Amino acid sequence: AGSGGGRPEVAKVEKKPTESARPAKPEKSRNGSSKVAVTPDLSEEVRYHFNLALFYQEERNFPLARREYEKVVQLWPLYAEAHNNLGVVYKELGMYDQAVTELKKAVTLNPRYPRAFHNLGVIYQIKGDWKQSTKHYETALSMDRNHLSSYNNLGLVYRSQKRVHEAREVLEKALAINPYFPQTHYNLALVLEEMARFL
Repeated sequence: AGSGGGRPEVAKVEKKPTESARPAKPEKSRNGSSKVAVTPDLSEEVRYHFNLALFYQEERNFPLARREYEKVVQLWPLYAEAHNNLGVVYKELGMYDQAVTELKKAVTLNPRYPRAFHNLGVIYQIKGDWKQSTKHYETALSMDRNHLSSYNNLGLVYRSQKRVHEAREVLEKALAINPYFPQTHYNLALVLEEMARFL
């Protein structure tokens, strides 16, 4: 495994979503009008396009997934999960700047969204921006101390910067969470091999 970043995480929605999976209700502006025009069937329409986008994404048909997610965020701009998933699709299409834009929208809409912070870390890691990548993985971990992917990717970022002791520390934390994840063992072996060279 290189230092190109781990697999981004996609938000999924249930067929009949729970409250937490529903798009956020539009905020009211000062004059009391809604920022988003709400119609009785909007959430059903949003859910339809979201699930269709998710299907295309799982089939790795990223152009069609992009089209459907773009419809979703046009219909309901306050849907953080849709912005997250659109960011992941943009990443798969090599559209990294657009991916960052969508993921930033996701964390603005939901500042307690470790998955989106993790995905921002992935994009910055791909771009070679270690500072921003580290910042976003650490933010994800501050919200979810068991976020295995963020520990793994942060270990790779540290290794890329020759910060092998810190890399070892976070990868050992990842192993404490899941001792059976082969990628963590592989990444830790690479770090230990590099540490041995300096002895």
